[in-house]
Amino acid sequence: MRILLGLLLIIFLSPFTVWYAESQHRAKDFSSANQVEAISQETGYVTLQGAPTSNSPLPCPDDLDPSCVYVKTEIRKFVRKESVECGDAPTNKRIIEQIEDVCDEDGYDCESCYRVEEERWETKSTKKNFSDLKIGAYTVNLSNDTNVIGEEQHNEYFTVNAELIENRSEEPKLGDSEISYEYLEIKNPLLVAGESDGSTISSPEKKVFVLSSLNPEATVAELDSQDKGTALALRLLSLFLMILGFVLLISPILSITGSLSKLVPILGKKAHAAVSWVLVGLSAIVGTLVWLIIWGVVLTLKNFWIILGVLAIITAIIALVMVRKTKIK
Repeated sequence: MRILLGLLLIIFLSPFTVWYAESQHRAKDFSSANQVEAISQETGYVTLQGAPTSNSPLPCPDDLDPSCVYVKTEIRKFVRKESVECGDAPTNKRIIEQIEDVCDEDGYDCESCYRVEEERWETKSTKKNFSDLKIGAYTVNLSNDTNVIGEEQHNEYFTVNAELIENRSEEPKLGDSEISYEYLEIKNPLLVAGESDGSTISSPEKKVFVLSSLNPEATVAELDSQDKGTALALRLLSLFLMILGFVLLISPILSITGSLSKLVPILGKKAHAAVSWVLVGLSAIVGTLVWLIIWGVVLTLKNFWIILGVLAIITAIIALVMVRKTKIK
């Protein structure tokens, strides 16, 4: 079962993840949008900037003035949570008790386990609200997949008795709550990019849907930053999946070495641990090399026409040089 799972990670999940990492195109989508005037009635994927209006704006969190087009509310609470951890005794959490050890399937390698507790912030709810919006001649149908850019932030803190905490410099106490707001005011101008039918702009099927308080240059810069951040996170995830796949492939060998080490009562466990570290290290090296090859193939396929164009230019230059040398002779 572990071998099959390892093959699945190596052959499918890791390559698919790195392919998706190199398929981030928010900035490219936005740059390709047809720039139109707010008073026009163009169709297709468009972007425009103009003075916004709303018949039922949302209250803004900072002053409750009903002049916001977007408000995201996240409620968090400071709570105490219990969990079970195995391995070395945790130093950053309070140990309630030590419980039964957990061993591998051969019953040889065992780890100490503990029931621990920690105090931390826990998200209780997250909600996005949008008002109706009109920019020039276009009605904008905002939705949860809208990429909002240039929003402002506002935080409020409350005690367990729902009293507002003015000074947040102190350490939180159990039961304290935090309400975080992200909001976008209805101010001139706002920029939108989406699919237009001539009078209404909605979320496109395959391209990014943008609502921004920034200018076009700053908006595309923010989208490019989002693309790079998502791509980096997915690359690291893909690399992890590849290494994990190779580790799962060698798991039967680790089981065999674990069984053989029982024959040597004193040194067997240490020898098994050393062999395990060596094999896992080799798996990480091989997995990284394989991942780099797959990443290179993905980059080549994603940039096929660019590479083909460069090769064509190089070929043309070489041919021109050869022709000139022939004429000189």
